[in-house]
Amino acid sequence: MSTDQLNLFTQHRKSQKSKSIAFWLCLIFGPLGLHRLYVGRILSGLFMLIASGISFFWGYEKFGTLMNSVTAALSNPNQADQLNQLQSLLNTVNADSSATDTLLSWLTLALLIWAVVDLITIARGKFKDQAGHTL
Repeated sequence: MSTDQLNLFTQHRKSQKSKSIAFWLCLIFGPLGLHRLYVGRILSGLFMLIASGISFFWGYEKFGTLMNSVTAALSNPNQADQLNQLQSLLNTVNADSSATDTLLSWLTLALLIWAVVDLITIARGKFKDQAGHTL
């Protein structure tokens, strides 16, 4: 068997991994990269998982701080003071946006786009496992 025939043979081999399982993992847990871990693409799967974890916990911490401030402002019995505190809070949030926040926002967006591209690739039957076989 020639090298060209061997390459043609290995390109069209089917993976032992299920296309439907990869699809559902990507649909439900896309940015976490679990679908990539499932098909054996460990490095990119771990990257997606770690990057998603960093984005989630950073956002969770920021959201928690914001909600605590909103709760404190709304607990004030004077309505005018509530509005002033909320306006002050919004100004602080806008001014407090750092380069790290911007970077993590872009990272989150990139992970979402990556997951959508993977989902489309899986649905079209073009997604490959670690050995290069299509699902």
